[in-house]
Amino acid sequence: MIFILDEEEILNLIKKKDKENIKIELKNTQKLISNEKIKVKEIQKYIVGFANRLGGFLIFGINDDGTFEGENIFEKFSDGKKSGIDKIKERIEQLSSDKISPQVSITINHFKLERGEILVVEIPQRTGKPHAIIKRSGTGIKSRKYYIRTSHGINTVSDEQLEWMFSNIEVPEITHECKIAINCYRDFGGVLPSRAILQPDGIRELHDFIHGLPEEEWENIKKDNDKKIKFLTEVVPYAILQSLQGQYYPKDENYIFLSNPSNESFIGEIEWDFDQFIKGDIRKIYVPEGTEINIKHNDRKSEIKFRNDNFELYIK
Repeated sequence: MIFILDEEEILNLIKKKDKENIKIELKNTQKLISNEKIKVKEIQKYIVGFANRLGGFLIFGINDDGTFEGENIFEKFSDGKKSGIDKIKERIEQLSSDKISPQVSITINHFKLERGEILVVEIPQRTGKPHAIIKRSGTGIKSRKYYIRTSHGINTVSDEQLEWMFSNIEVPEITHECKIAINCYRDFGGVLPSRAILQPDGIRELHDFIHGLPEEEWENIKKDNDKKIKFLTEVVPYAILQSLQGQYYPKDENYIFLSNPSNESFIGEIEWDFDQFIKGDIRKIYVPEGTEINIKHNDRKSEIKFRNDNFELYIK
């Protein structure tokens, strides 16, 4: 299952550095024409590839760099009897029902925006057997070709992949539970030196957070056990993220900037200069391309969520 894109989401999408991903493909309409005919196989591959993975959106009318082709770009598909937009919609719907087995129930939406018009083909994730492009012979099927969407485009499905796809529908979920601990002195007056900790620690970073508090704030927190727990619970995720810096060396140096805590959180309400702890390069968190990081606090628990189109990773 995927979500329908609206006009605002489309405009936000093209502002991103990574405009295309495992669920989004942008296409210039010129790439769909060969000898004044629609390239049906190109469209078929994307419909089948998206459906066999997570579903997705095939968007016509936007270039790879996020610029719009303009207005009236679909009129070149007109046959004189039908408008260009009606003709291409009819052709795509026909392809998904007649040339693909099992059929894919696509949804097509046409948008006229200020910068130009686009056509969005919504392709749902399969709910049963994998889809294939087929060739018919009489009333039977002569051949099937299976494709799948990957981070490298649309690829032919291997024998091993096909065997797995016939036995499974959902994308596999890999879970591995482990513990990350940060040890403090019993009176919470300080933090043990990092050499005493074997797991990914964050000890040095947590030490900086604690001793960077204004003295009066720290004394106030120390006197109230609930405040101590809230402070530690909310600040530890930031300490852990900073301790992980230098452990991952990305080939293309993709990174995102660590944001400040929300004003609704306990550490967001404290009168202190939080920026001093995560400024400059320290604020950069190197992650695989397209990854988002969210930090959530709930009662006495915190969660760091790394989300990518290819994976989700939680540290709780």
